[in-house]
Amino acid sequence: MDWPIVTNTRRSYVDNIWTGFQAFDVTAAQPLKGQNQLVFADQRLAVVYPIIQKFKKTISSDPLGVTKSWSPRQQLKIALAAIDFNGFKPSASTLDGFLDQLPDIAIFHANSNNLSGTLSPNIANLPYLYELDISNNQFLGPFPIAILGMNGLNILDIRFNFFIDQSHLKCSLKTTRRAFINNNNFMQRLPDNIGTSHVTYLTLANNRFFGPIPPSISKILSSLTEILLLNNLLSGCLPYELGFLNDAVVFDAGNNRLTGPFRSH
Repeated sequence: MDWPIVTNTRRSYVDNIWTGFQAFDVTAAQPLKGQNQLVFADQRLAVVYPIIQKFKKTISSDPLGVTKSWSPRQQLKIALAAIDFNGFKPSASTLDGFLDQLPDIAIFHANSNNLSGTLSPNIANLPYLYELDISNNQFLGPFPIAILGMNGLNILDIRFNFFIDQSHLKCSLKTTRRAFINNNNFMQRLPDNIGTSHVTYLTLANNRFFGPIPPSISKILSSLTEILLLNNLLSGCLPYELGFLNDAVVFDAGNNRLTGPFRSH
C-alpha cells in the first residue's frame, strides 16, 4: 500500500547519518491513528521516502530479504546521507530515479551486486556526493562524463562493469583523488587533461585505451602515487616526463604496445 505523506512541523536532528542497507531504517513513520498517513519529522525525509519505495519496486531479486525492513511500520529516524549496499546481492535493472534523486546523498556504496542498466548523468547534479562505488556490477552503456567533473567527488569506483565511452573524454577528474576505472570497455586515446594534481591513485587497466601516453601526465597528475595502465592497447614511446612523477610508487603499463626505456630525471 502507498501511504500518503505528511510532516511534523517540529524538526528532528540526529548525529548518526550513516544508513546501511541491512539496517536500512529509511522507512516511514507510524501512520496517524485512524488515518492512512505517514508522519515524518522532517520534510527532507518525506522527500526521500517515495523515492526509496519506487526503487524497491524495481528490485527483482533480494536473496537476503533486506527490503523487508523498508516498511511503513518502521520509523524513519535518520537523514539519508549515506547508503551501503555492498555485497547484499540485490538485482535491479536501473538506479535511475533513485540515486540521482537523493538530494542529501554523500556516500553511495553498492559494489558486488547484480545492479544493471545505464547511469544517469543527473548524478552529477548531486551537491554533496563524495564517494561513488558501483564496482563489480553489470552496468553498461556510455558512462556520463559529467560525473568526472563533479565538484567534491573524492572517490570514484566503477571497475568491473561494462561501461563504454560516451564520447572522447574531454572532462577531467576535477576533484577526485582516487579513481578506479579498470575492467570496463573504454576504447579511446588517453586525453591530455585526464585529471588534476589532486589525483593520487588512478587505474585504467584492462580496457582498450590506445595511442601514446600523454607527456603532460607529469604536470596534470603530479601527485600520483600509483597509476595502472596495464592490459590496454597503448603504443608509442614511453614519455620521459614520467620520470618527473616524484611521488609515484607504482607505475605499471605492462602488456601494451609501448617501446623505449623508462627514464628518470
